[in-house]
Amino acid sequence: MRLSYNTITITLFGAILILILIQLTGCTNGQHYTIEEHKAEIAQWHSERIARLQEPQGWLLLAGMYWMEKPVQTFGTGDDIDFHFPDGKLPGYAGRFEIDADTVRMYPADDLEIMADGQPLDDPIIYTPAHAAELQYGRLTWLVIQRGDLTGIRLYDTDSDVLKSFRGIDLYTPDIEYRVLAKLVPHEVPTTIPVTNILGQTFDEESAGKLVFELNGTTHELTALGTGDRLFIIIADETSRTETFPGGRYIYVDNPGAGGSTVLDFNKAYNPPCAFSPYTTCQLPPEGNTLPLAVLAGEKLPR
Repeated sequence: MRLSYNTITITLFGAILILILIQLTGCTNGQHYTIEEHKAEIAQWHSERIARLQEPQGWLLLAGMYWMEKPVQTFGTGDDIDFHFPDGKLPGYAGRFEIDADTVRMYPADDLEIMADGQPLDDPIIYTPAHAAELQYGRLTWLVIQRGDLTGIRLYDTDSDVLKSFRGIDLYTPDIEYRVLAKLVPHEVPTTIPVTNILGQTFDEESAGKLVFELNGTTHELTALGTGDRLFIIIADETSRTETFPGGRYIYVDNPGAGGSTVLDFNKAYNPPCAFSPYTTCQLPPEGNTLPLAVLAGEKLPR
C-alpha cells in the first residue's frame, strides 16, 4: 500500500510530538507530571526548608547542648560555671539546674527575671515527662530534652554564630528521573528496627516495612521508619563520601498502606541537623539503607 505525502507528514509530526511529550513529562502514579512542574515543586520545597531552618527554634539557631552529668549544675557566662552560655548574653552566674529522677528544676540567680512559657518563672520545675517549659532571657531560649538515659539543656540564640555564618545549601539540579514510584512491602508482623544516633545510642524504631523501587534500571529497597501517615527514610549512598553529608540524608514520603505505592522523590533528600550544628543528636542510616550508587539529587553539603 502506498502512503500519500500528507499521511507521511501527519505520521511524522505525531511521532515528533510524542517524543517531545516524553521528554517534557514524567509519569508517576499514573499521572503525567511535567519537568517544569517538578522544578517548581522542588524550588518551593527548598525555599520552605531554608525558612524552617531560620525559625526561632530552627536548627541554625542552636547555640549549645549541655548534658546533665551531676545532680546540680550551674549556668551562666563565668569561668567557673558548669554550663557556659554565650558570652555577654547572661550574667557570670545565672543560676543552677537540679535533676532528680525525671524532674528538672531551675533556680535563677537573685534579681534575674527569666520567662517560662511566656510568663515570669514562678515554679522551679521546668521539666517533667509530661511538659518541658520553654525558658527565655533576652536573645536566648532553652529547654530540657531527653535522649534515652541522657537529660540535657538545648539552647537557642537568635544571634547564633551558626545562623550568622550560614550561606545556604546547594542542590543538585532537579532531575525527574529521581522521582520514582515505590511500593511498600509491609513486615509480616509489627516490627522495630535498631537505629543508632551520633551519640552512639541505639533505639528500636517502628517500621512499616520496606519501600521497593527501581532506579537506574536496578531494583532497590529501603527500610521505612514509622507507621503513621508519613514514613521516614534515612539513606546513604556513594555521594556520602564526597558531596553530601557523611552521616546520610533524610526523606519523608506519604504512607500508602500495605501493598500500596507512594512517590519517593530523592530530589527532596535533605541534610540532617548535624550537618549544620554540633548541638544535635541525629539518627544514622539503619542497616541496609546505604544505596550502592550515587544519588545525584537533593541537598549537598551546606556551604
